[in-house]
Amino acid sequence: MIVSLDYEGWQGNPEEATQEVAALLLRWQPGVIAPTERVLRKWRQEEVLTRMGRRFTGRNLLEAVYVAWQRKEGQALPVITARLQPLSLKELEELVTNQTPRSDAVAPPIDERRIERTVILLAHGVLKQFQAVRMGAPVGVGLSHPDARVANNAIPLQLRQAQAQLARLAFEHGQPDDNASVHELLVHCMQPFKQWAPQPLAHHPEFANVVLIDAEYRVPSRECGDFAALGGHLTDIIENQIHQQLMVALDALDPEERDDAYTLVRRFVAENPMVSQASKTWRKLLMNPRLSLDIRGWLQTVYEPAHAAMADNRGFVTYCGHCQAPLLRTKEGWNCALTACRANHPRTLPGDAIGLEQALVARPEVLKYWCNPALDELRLHHELTALFPQESVLLYPNLDLCDVAIGTRIGIDVKDYADPVLLARKLNRGVGGLRLYDEMVVAVATRQVRNRPEYLPQVREHLQTALRRSLRILSVDDVLQTLRTHGQFA
Repeated sequence: MIVSLDYEGWQGNPEEATQEVAALLLRWQPGVIAPTERVLRKWRQEEVLTRMGRRFTGRNLLEAVYVAWQRKEGQALPVITARLQPLSLKELEELVTNQTPRSDAVAPPIDERRIERTVILLAHGVLKQFQAVRMGAPVGVGLSHPDARVANNAIPLQLRQAQAQLARLAFEHGQPDDNASVHELLVHCMQPFKQWAPQPLAHHPEFANVVLIDAEYRVPSRECGDFAALGGHLTDIIENQIHQQLMVALDALDPEERDDAYTLVRRFVAENPMVSQASKTWRKLLMNPRLSLDIRGWLQTVYEPAHAAMADNRGFVTYCGHCQAPLLRTKEGWNCALTACRANHPRTLPGDAIGLEQALVARPEVLKYWCNPALDELRLHHELTALFPQESVLLYPNLDLCDVAIGTRIGIDVKDYADPVLLARKLNRGVGGLRLYDEMVVAVATRQVRNRPEYLPQVREHLQTALRRSLRILSVDDVLQTLRTHGQFA
């Protein structure tokens, strides 16, 4: 141990940091058990400890000592994190070495259930506001209308309740209320909580990185739907609505015909983020005898006319040569509308072009929830079909029990979550149709795990024990490599 540490300049690897923290605790808090290297890494990944560069710092040593000490005292991590955040290095050293918390550093007690309830309310409110906008309603217009029904519907009740909870949290922690305007609140929701929310949310290890509105597609994020589901608001989740509308349309068919019809239209949307109304492909689909009038009507709602901004100077909209989505004009030039495609193919490949008046593009929420993950789903289906020609390799089998199945022995679901902890939380609530297969596999989109070696271990770490034993968590690339090599999961 270094007797007198230079906290300003000290840096070290995780092993060195673990040793120094243990020594400092032995010196200042001999009754506190020192955290392991794994715990220190977890605290840093979850930003309980400050992250500055790749190595642990002297500040991290002091923070870890304080966290270990306060955890023994029974304090919750969000409270501890909120206390640490505003402290300078000198103040932190004084706090730790004096072993007496500063009065002005003590945050009010935090009710974890109220924090979660606020997030659920806000997520539900965002979903309700999105639905209203899709129906043509303006945001927040009509609050002063003399008709109470108009005024009450101007902003969804859940969104107004969330605003009140956010204002209360800000007031309790001495912060200004920056979310009184629903327009500003919705803009804030396109950023992680840690960048704009009151302290208990901004510093919360579970919520700090949550984004409720996808900034590119301007639709509720998957995480938004997951938190709304925690409150029991399943019918308002956008992905569920798209799926349920299709299921209602399928009810007009005989039961034995539904699975083939489902796979047909689901695969068509996956392979055709944009389609020409005049194309043989589109006309052939609409004339397919397996599709009822209700299913054709559903398809007409999934696609909408391309916006004029998508057209070039000649009035043409260009396909992406990789995935058939439209190319969009950006500051950097023309780029594919699918973020997953851009991640897999950094260089834009222009394809054919069609006239603006003929172009139909999948709605933004369909691009987000179906077309993006479909790139990996289609890839898995294509490559596994070639690998196992003697077996039945199915795409979206049995009305979407999973994304890809090899007979009944392997079921694979593709997940495209930016936050591994939230993915684990989603899986802990249920794995759906995967449970009917001998091998249950979650294939994480490669773009999420690329250059993030901690992603998959974090998912596994946060799974319930029984699920951790039965569920395989791999990247899409690893799934394919394992099956190419062994034909099964050992």
